[in-house]
Order: sequence, then C-alpha cells, then structure tokens
Amino acid sequence: MALGHRHRVSRRVTLGVLMIALTAGLGYLIFRQGWSPTVGQVSGVAAAVRETTDGVRNTSADAAATAKVKAALALSKNVSALDINVDTYDGVTTLTGKVPSTQSKELAGQVAVDTSGVREVRNLLNVDPEIRPDPGREYLAHRVEELERQSALAEALQEIPEMEGARVKVRVTGELVALDGTVVSDAQKLRAEQVARSFAGVRRVDNMLRNLNRAS
Repeated sequence: MALGHRHRVSRRVTLGVLMIALTAGLGYLIFRQGWSPTVGQVSGVAAAVRETTDGVRNTSADAAATAKVKAALALSKNVSALDINVDTYDGVTTLTGKVPSTQSKELAGQVAVDTSGVREVRNLLNVDPEIRPDPGREYLAHRVEELERQSALAEALQEIPEMEGARVKVRVTGELVALDGTVVSDAQKLRAEQVARSFAGVRRVDNMLRNLNRAS
C-alpha cells in the first residue's frame, strides 16, 4: 500500500474514532440529564470556544499592528528620536508619551494612521516644549537616513548604462559621500561623482575611484 494512501486511511480512521467518541459522549450526557440541558451545555462550550478563538486572533492582530506602528515610527526621520508608547486593542492604536511640539504629535499620529492593520488611532501624546529627543534614538534616526541615501545612490549608479563595468562602493556619513572601487574610464569616475552630488543632503564627495585602464 502506498504511503499517501496509508496516510489517508489513517486520517479517516482517526476522524471516525473522534466522531464515535463525540457521539458517545453526547449520548451519555443526554441519557444522564436530558436533551435540553445537554444542548445548553454544548452551545455554551461552542460559544466559549468561538470567543477564545476570536480573542486569540484579535490579540495576535493587535500585537502585529503595534509592532508595525513601532517599526514605522522608528524609521520615520521626524519622530524616530522621540519616546512614544504604542498600544493596540481591537484595531484601535493608542499613542501615549510626550513630544516637543504639536507638529511632532501630528506626524506621529499620521504615521500610525498609515500603518496597515490599524483601524483607528487615539493620539493621546502630550506636547511638552521642554522635551528633548533621546540622543541614542536621534543617532539611530540619522544613521537610518544615511543608509537609505547610501542604498539609493548605489542602486542609481548600477542602473546607469554608461557605468557598465564599474565596481563602485558607496559610503554615506552625514553630508559626506565616499566613492571607492574601480572604473574603466575617467568619464565613469566623473559621472559617478556627478550622480553623488545630485542627491539631496550631499555637500561633499570623496572620489577615490581608480581607473583600471590607466597606466600606474
């Protein structure tokens, strides 16, 4: 007998045993206490199971929504350095904590609203002008912005047809872009620098690209 056939037979046997046990159990309850009380008990158990299942499902969805909002806030350049508490219940996300301005409060609320899984947002953030962003969070926010610019620049250089054959490594630190690696012509080296300087926020380019075809 094939393995798959044996598994199907085993499942049918298991289901059959379960149905027999369930039928026997219901029959015993009916015999002991009558039909009406038994129906009431079964309905109560079924309702409890449904409520528990729905509760687990809702709790899981709320936890996922909370995690998504926290991640979105952490990636936001404007509010990631702020200490904002996030809690979600039944699809309603509540924001609490203190922010330094009304603009920061509105931005945080908009980030939450735009997050998938959030049905409604209760923005209970308090505005306190004395609040200062956490230095660690602020550094992380700046670093995320640098890495985003670094990735975008590297992709842009790869997509330019005239940069074919070049091997360019990009590193962004603040307003500085460092270009390292190899090119096959001086024109490629110049083109890479032009692309880097065209990106917003870039003030200086350190072009260390080496031309493989130039005699040493």
